[in-house]
Amino acid sequence: MFSDGCEYTCTHWWYDSEDNDYEIGAIWKFERGFDIPDSWHLIDVDFDARALANTHQGVDTAEIWRWVESQGPDEIDLKEVDY
Repeated sequence: MFSDGCEYTCTHWWYDSEDNDYEIGAIWKFERGFDIPDSWHLIDVDFDARALANTHQGVDTAEIWRWVESQGPDEIDLKEVDY
């Protein structure tokens, strides 16, 4: 279904402590595992402009990156990156 070494994009929704929602675009790279389970590697995160504007108000972009990475890609919503 997914091609080894290809990059895919999907949307994640992150909520801060005040229940504000932020749209996070993520690029994931697929690695076929063959003898081991397949894996996904987070390549890039595109933060909602509001998230970046609120970094001075306690929104930590590193925290959001770690959260997106922990969630993994939404395999139903993935689209191949078209450069």
